[in-house]
Amino acid sequence: MANGDSTMAAHRELTRLASAGIEQYERGDLNAAKDTFAKLKASSRAAANRLKLQEALMYEGLIHLKQGDSERALESFKNQERLCRDFGLRPFLVTALGNQALILSRSRDMKQAREALRLFEEVETMCREEGDGRMLLKTLMSKGEFLYRHGGDHAVERGVFKESVEIARRLGAEDDLALALFSQAECLGFDEASEGLALCEEAQSLAVKVGSQDLVQRIEGLLGLFRHLAAQAGRG
Repeated sequence: MANGDSTMAAHRELTRLASAGIEQYERGDLNAAKDTFAKLKASSRAAANRLKLQEALMYEGLIHLKQGDSERALESFKNQERLCRDFGLRPFLVTALGNQALILSRSRDMKQAREALRLFEEVETMCREEGDGRMLLKTLMSKGEFLYRHGGDHAVERGVFKESVEIARRLGAEDDLALALFSQAECLGFDEASEGLALCEEAQSLAVKVGSQDLVQRIEGLLGLFRHLAAQAGRG
C-alpha cells in the first residue's frame, strides 16, 4: 500500500510539472518552462516514466527552437527519437521525426536536406500505416514546401499538394485546405492559368473565411498573375 501511494504521488507530481511547463510554454515564459521541463526530465528518469520523459524531451526541443538554438533542439528531438524507438512509443516517434525533418529542411547543406526528405518520407509512411490523416496532412504540406523550395520536379510537388487538398477536404480543415490549394497553384506553369485561377480563387475565399490575412495577401499576387494570363489566353 505504501509503495502504491508513493507511485501515485510520483505520478501526480510528474503530471503537475508537465501541466505547469506547458502553461509556461504557451504563454511565452520560455525560461520558466525550460526550468520546469528540466525538473520533469530528471523526475521522469528517476521514476522510470518513459512517457513523461519523452514529453520533457519534446518540449525541451521546442523551447530551444523558439530561442533560436536549432542544434540543441535537434539534439533533444534525437534523444526523444531514441527513447521512442527503444520502447516502442510509436505515436510520439512520429512527432520526434517530424520535428527533426522541419529543422533539417531549412538547412542549405545538401546532406541535411537529403536527411530531411528521408525523415519526411518515414513519417509519411508511418502516418499512412496508422491512418493518422491530420499528421499525414501536416507532413505532406511540409514535404511539398521543402520540395518546392529546393527546385525539385514540379509534377511531384503538385502530386503532394493535390493529395494534401484531398485530405484537407475530407477532414474539413479549411485553413489547411486554403494553404494546400495555394501551394498547388504555385506549382503550375504559365500555360495552366485557368486551373491556377480556379485554385487561387477557392484558396482566397477560404483564407478570408478563416481570417488568415497573411495568406490572403500571399494569394493576391498569384491570383493577379493568373487573371492576367487567363485574360491573355482568352484574347488569343
